[in-house]
Amino acid sequence: MNKKNTLLLISTLIIIFFISELTLRINEEDTQQKTYIRHAEYNPFLIFGPKINKTIMYNNAIVGVFNAEGLRLDGELPREKESGEYRVFALGGSTTENIANHKNIHYCGEATKILKEEKIKCINAGHAAYSTAQSIIRLEFDLLKYNPDAITIMHNINDLSINFFKEDMRTNYGNAYFNIYFTQKKEEGFFNNIKQIAKLSRTIVFINEKMDIIKHKYFGKEYVTKEGKHIKSTMKMSDKQIKLHAKEQFKRNLLTLIGVAKIHNIKPILMTQPATFSEEKIIVLWGDQPYNNEVIYPPLSKWRDIFEEYNNIIREVAKEENVSLIDMEKLLKKEESYFLDMVHYSEEGIREFAKIYAKELKEIKENG
Repeated sequence: MNKKNTLLLISTLIIIFFISELTLRINEEDTQQKTYIRHAEYNPFLIFGPKINKTIMYNNAIVGVFNAEGLRLDGELPREKESGEYRVFALGGSTTENIANHKNIHYCGEATKILKEEKIKCINAGHAAYSTAQSIIRLEFDLLKYNPDAITIMHNINDLSINFFKEDMRTNYGNAYFNIYFTQKKEEGFFNNIKQIAKLSRTIVFINEKMDIIKHKYFGKEYVTKEGKHIKSTMKMSDKQIKLHAKEQFKRNLLTLIGVAKIHNIKPILMTQPATFSEEKIIVLWGDQPYNNEVIYPPLSKWRDIFEEYNNIIREVAKEENVSLIDMEKLLKKEESYFLDMVHYSEEGIREFAKIYAKELKEIKENG
């Protein structure tokens, strides 16, 4: 190949790269997995901030709208409540945010429709991957100005998964949330600097994501469910029970949320988290997580026990602190059709969840 043809080839590749880059940036979907706010532009005390003024799309359809405070609302939430309004904020992770169903419904919004005559309004302040630690900050710094009458707190799986990351001396969940997956923390060294620069390119990120899909599809461990379904997974499972070293921190965080609420005359309402534990549903949730090379999961046979151990902490705290409890784990039937994976709900599951949630909120309000 002569010099002229070589230059022509290089020029063509550069043009193709920039066209690809421009196209991907124009059509980029701002998903939780792709664009964490590095040092939380909205709240400096959060490792990654809420979605701010975002409309989340999937297959050209809107699946979630978030306002300027990262609340799942289309528009600003007035600080002053309407006459007779009973304002409830829902705190939690992705099972409260409810993006996974891709149907643009969430239990907060559905419950608000059901409770319209009672003037009970639920505002969704959940965020994917948030634990009780992030919810403490979210409540204290972002939500109190809206004068909530009550908060519902549903956490389990994100706090529980802290135990799967390598244990260290920290008791602030840093063993999990300092992972580069959450922080996009800059690593030192020439080659790591090149990697950081490469992450700015949507084209390179796009190619890398597709390579990960190929890696998962062809090199992950294959599981066959009882129904005969084949699922690939990169999970590494322990052959013994995982030590739940973060249990006490979870309890302290719940107590802190309750304490902040009570100080500000807000009614705290704890919620247990429902789940389903079939092999298929567990692997669908965790099988291809990007941090799987750094965590050890419990054996499949132990999932129900450890999940229930965290739900029992919620029940114990509610009893000890004499606060309301919505025992959703017991109230929501374990219909497989209600769940997309181990903990995320289908459209059908969210609608059923919302009916129970609305009924419980109404009773709690009436009973004071």
